[in-house]
Amino acid sequence: MTTCLYLVFSLISIMLFRGSLGPSVLDNFAKITNKDGKPYFEAMVIQVAFIVVLFCHVPFLFFAGKEGLCIVVDEVQRNSISKDLEVRLSSPPAARVHLSNKMVYKDMNGAVYIACTLGLYAVELVCAVFINNIDTVFDFASAIAVSFISFWFPSIYYLIAEKRYDKYNKYYHNMAWFLNILGIVNFALGVTTGIQSIVQ
Repeated sequence: MTTCLYLVFSLISIMLFRGSLGPSVLDNFAKITNKDGKPYFEAMVIQVAFIVVLFCHVPFLFFAGKEGLCIVVDEVQRNSISKDLEVRLSSPPAARVHLSNKMVYKDMNGAVYIACTLGLYAVELVCAVFINNIDTVFDFASAIAVSFISFWFPSIYYLIAEKRYDKYNKYYHNMAWFLNILGIVNFALGVTTGIQSIVQ
């Protein structure tokens, strides 16, 4: 039902406004004015509603990014996740139930935790100030995220595990390298698209 509503309203908007529609919903509403050149009351209400929605979503996005950054930094500093995983794998299945489910990065150095949090927040603020088109951010972010999550992380971790535990399988080994190559191609295409959007 939700998908149908989105499609119907999207088609109606395209038919009504055609080429005057832009990629930003807020910019589209800002262009709607009456005969005197003043914005409609309804458009202002919708803009305020969108601001509330953004205020509610930004913290979730920030905290997810902050948690990911802290996990990476703590793993580099203390090998915390690797050690926790080794403990869990070496424990018998019955004993794993009693192991703590607390995220290991929660015990990281307080100064490092604060530095990571404030540093990430500062980077996001600087990007928000100087980047005019959010589509550019999504182009680069999607190229990096999809390449790492879908291609590089699985293949690289498999190759590392293969070498560490001395278990070689020709089919999986070749598939891992094939995923590496696909990741490179995907990353190159995504970055190229992002650069083209900046140049144009």
